[in-house]
Amino acid sequence: MEVVDHLRVASAALDAALLVDSPLAGVEVAELIRLNRLLIAKAESLGLRLTFTADKAGVARREGSASTAAFVAKTTGVSLAQAAREVKLDHDLQRVAPATREALVSPGMSKDKMTTLATALNKLPKTLPAADKQRVEDDLVEKAARLSLEDFRRAANRALEVIDAVWADRAQGEELA
Repeated sequence: MEVVDHLRVASAALDAALLVDSPLAGVEVAELIRLNRLLIAKAESLGLRLTFTADKAGVARREGSASTAAFVAKTTGVSLAQAAREVKLDHDLQRVAPATREALVSPGMSKDKMTTLATALNKLPKTLPAADKQRVEDDLVEKAARLSLEDFRRAANRALEVIDAVWADRAQGEELA
C-alpha cells in the first residue's frame, strides 16, 4: 500500500470517528484525548517530513509558488508566517537534530517543544564536541517528553547544564546581558 493510500484510509477512519455522536464514559474520553494527541503528533511529524521532501524536490516552483513556505501556506490554509516557521523547524531539525525529529511522535512531545529543542541546539557553542552535543540533545528529548512546555523552555535555556553547570550559568548570563 502506498503512502497516499494509507493517508486516505486514516482520513476515512477520522471521518467515521467524527460521525459518532453517542455519549462516552470519562475513561473513554480520556483515552480518546490521548489517541487524538498521538494522531496529531504523527500527522505533524509526517507533515514536517513531507515539507522537507517538497523543499528538496522543488515542488513549490512546479506548483507555481515562490517558496516552500508559500506553497505550504496556500495548500494548508495556514498563514505564511506559520508555514515559514514550520519550514524553518524542519530545516533546523535536519541540520542540528535529524534523529530527534522522530521523537515528535513520543508521548508528551509537540511541535512547540520540538521548536524549543531545535532553538536550544542551534544556540550551542560551535566548538562543543559532537559527543557533548548528542548528550545535550538526548537530555532535552528525555525532558521534553515529561515536562510541560513552560518547564521545558526553562530547561532548554539551560541545555548546557547536562555537561557543565558553570558553563550553563555563564552562557545564560551572557544571553541575559
